[in-house]
Amino acid sequence: MNMMSRRLKETITHWANAGSDGYGGYTWDTPVTMKARWQLTTILFKTPDGEERVSKAVVYVASDVVVGDYLAEGDQTATSDPTTLDDTWEIKQFNRNTNLRTIDTIRKAFM
Repeated sequence: MNMMSRRLKETITHWANAGSDGYGGYTWDTPVTMKARWQLTTILFKTPDGEERVSKAVVYVASDVVVGDYLAEGDQTATSDPTTLDDTWEIKQFNRNTNLRTIDTIRKAFM
């Protein structure tokens, strides 16, 4: 277990965007829980389109996530559609950085 993984003590729920439902909405993979570190903070970041935005939260996650997926604090796996909940957040940007010794990888999702 690397140093970053030991610091991820909170449980969050991840809904991966499975694509269009054909009616202007989206379908979602089965939600899964993972360990993370949820930080309510404002950080200036750039979206994949180059637009500058300010985050509402940064979530340090144990595995890769994708822009357009949704995250929520706690175990919310009973709900299959994250857009029906009030406390879910869409991922606006994702960064993965490995240190120079390639020992630790830091994964950050900007909400």
